[in-house]
Amino acid sequence: EVLGLVGESGSGKTTIGKTLLRLYEPLDGTIRYGDTDITHLSEAALRPIRPQLQMVFQDPLSSLNPRHSIRTTLATPLLVHSRAKSGEIDSRVEETLNLVGLPASFKHRFPHEMSGGQLQRVAIGRALILNPSLIVADEPVSKLDVSVRAKILNLFKDIQASTGIALVFITHDLRVARYLCDRIA
Repeated sequence: EVLGLVGESGSGKTTIGKTLLRLYEPLDGTIRYGDTDITHLSEAALRPIRPQLQMVFQDPLSSLNPRHSIRTTLATPLLVHSRAKSGEIDSRVEETLNLVGLPASFKHRFPHEMSGGQLQRVAIGRALILNPSLIVADEPVSKLDVSVRAKILNLFKDIQASTGIALVFITHDLRVARYLCDRIA
């Protein structure tokens, strides 16, 4: 399902999202992934779980390395987590670009050669390329203009419907949450 996490600026939404993924160490409470309590697992114990828990950040330009091509950006998670052989990389990158609505030729581009909506599609693709079971999307449409925002929201809807991935969608906009989310917290 899609869970909307809604609150005003500064209320801790991003902190909760990053804590869910164990990018921050929780001070209290419990975080469970399936049957596993991941609240205080070591980095070594988290390593096999990390590919299943991905994040899409608010500002795609600052979350992408400007010196890396889109191919390198999308291939890196596959290589780091040993999820594809070198001969499979290009086909996986092209499949992912297609999934997020970008042509395969975009793999040769660099972030500065793309629009905000295209960059956000790449950021979504980077999160999807490992076939995770959960994505935390931190205000992924807040920096986009209205027409592009609608396309990205529809992309999230389509991806969630076709893959069944769980999504925590962080936003301050109740209209966006009502449109996309099954439940709102």
